[in-house]
Amino acid sequence: METLTEAGADLSPPAFSQVVFIDIPQAYPRSAPITCRFTLNAALQPSSRDWVGIFKVGWSSAKDYHTFVWVEPTEDPEASQRITRQAVFKEYYLPKDEIEFYQFCYIDSVGQVRGASTPFCFRNQAEQNTGSLVDDELLVITTQDQVDQSQREKAEMQTELDLLRVENDALRSALQKERKEINSSMEHDEQRVTEITKLNREMDQIKEHNDKLKQTLQQQLKENDRLKEKMATQQTEQEMLNQSLLSSKSNEDKYERVLAKVNQLKEERDELRTKVDAQRDELTKLNAKLREQERELSKTNDRFQLLQVDYQSTHKEKEKLTVELQRLQSLTCSIEEVKRENQELCRRLSQQETSPQDDVKVQYQSVTRQLQETQAKLASEKEETRKARRQAEVFESELEDAKKQLKK
Repeated sequence: METLTEAGADLSPPAFSQVVFIDIPQAYPRSAPITCRFTLNAALQPSSRDWVGIFKVGWSSAKDYHTFVWVEPTEDPEASQRITRQAVFKEYYLPKDEIEFYQFCYIDSVGQVRGASTPFCFRNQAEQNTGSLVDDELLVITTQDQVDQSQREKAEMQTELDLLRVENDALRSALQKERKEINSSMEHDEQRVTEITKLNREMDQIKEHNDKLKQTLQQQLKENDRLKEKMATQQTEQEMLNQSLLSSKSNEDKYERVLAKVNQLKEERDELRTKVDAQRDELTKLNAKLREQERELSKTNDRFQLLQVDYQSTHKEKEKLTVELQRLQSLTCSIEEVKRENQELCRRLSQQETSPQDDVKVQYQSVTRQLQETQAKLASEKEETRKARRQAEVFESELEDAKKQLKK
């Protein structure tokens, strides 16, 4: 709350009659905002600094207020005396005791009291409902005012709600229309993008075709210029021959030779044209053949690279087989050594007549079986070595053929 003026209150009866508080009940609830209504007479000029306060009965100064609110000014000062004005107090600032009596007082901007209401008190809601049975008429008046106010507010809210619904429907219709237009525009844009893409492809094809036509036209123009030069030369020669023919009409032999020369030049010109056309066709064929040879060379190069890879792999395999062959040769030497030892063993066995016959046979059979297994293994490894050699020879032959083709 703001600090009010400390001027003394004028308690004279004429000053109290300038503001009249109306419809003041005997009790107000403490748990809800309260509203006091009052009217002003013509002698009082209201100000924005006027205020209404709640005072405890028995107050002696304007500074004895419990709480206050500023009076809201009106836009039309002349109509302020004809209308009922009001002041609203929030429930948070209301007194908390239920024993004391209070009254509203209107204080002007200079601190003088211009009106006071009848006393009232504050009660709980249940106590107020019980006390309302004593004064039914006052309760009916207060309740009817509240009902009227509630109905007016409800009617205003209903009107505002109807307006909002109408506005909402209009906005919803406009939104749907905008969405349809956006979807239609997007579809139209997609069609235009597709058409533009198609036109761009067609333009690229047309440009490429035009470039080819320009190249062909330039070649033909060059060829035509060359033929024109040649024809101009021939025409000059023909004119010279014609002049010579006209100047020597008397000489028939010379005329015949000149005529034959002219015919010969015409034939040569036709032959040259035919030759030019044939050379053009031959050049086209040679270009096609060159492209075919380039493709064949690329394929041969790829085969050569593959053969090189196979050759390297075969070479590594050959090295492995060489190592294996050396091992087999060493094994062969070992087998020969075993044979010699076997023969020596047989010889020694034949000499040892005192030894048991069964043990000698068992040892002989074991040595013989080992010798046979070793020989079979040696034969198998020799066969694998021969196959590997043949495969290496085939790879080397293919590699040589590929190298010859590349040299061509």
